[in-house]
Amino acid sequence: MNDVTQHIRPAPKRPRWGWLAWEATVGYISQYHSPDATLKIEVYPGKHIVNWAASLTWGGNTEEVRDCLSLAEVLSSLWSEVEKHQDLFHSFDAAVRRPTNYADDDWLDEHTYEGLSRLIHVTDTVFQGDWLIVIVYRPVDEPDQRLKTRLIAEHIEVNRGGNGATLRNACRDLYHKAAPIYQKYRHKDDE
Repeated sequence: MNDVTQHIRPAPKRPRWGWLAWEATVGYISQYHSPDATLKIEVYPGKHIVNWAASLTWGGNTEEVRDCLSLAEVLSSLWSEVEKHQDLFHSFDAAVRRPTNYADDDWLDEHTYEGLSRLIHVTDTVFQGDWLIVIVYRPVDEPDQRLKTRLIAEHIEVNRGGNGATLRNACRDLYHKAAPIYQKYRHKDDE
């Protein structure tokens, strides 16, 4: 029998959703590298599909990817670029929470996915090729200011923003603020 006490520390818990892993990672970068750490996602129309772009900036560093086919692809591709060029983590606990190895349907919870999908679908239907949705995450102290969403369309004539403590809330806020604009432009074709 061994009388030596072994200290076994439980493994840190990995975030359930890839989006939450990104939030944790950007928070870590903000705390340990540069307080201006920002994750930016753009959704825009392609020829026959919706395209995605993403960037991560902090200090003087920027990593970005463009023309991806899904949220899962853009977030995975961005993280691959970050890991290729940067050494960010100083602890095992932080590294476990990094946004990698999530299945395509494990990036967002169901309600957030539905809200974001609805926002994109309605925007694409109404503006037919002339639109951009921007999502920005910054780990600031005020929760309602952490996520900002913006819709830009019709040669910048349409410009509405939303915000929230979660991606779901920020998408919902933008959708409600843009609803009168959607109605106006939807009925424009009827005239």
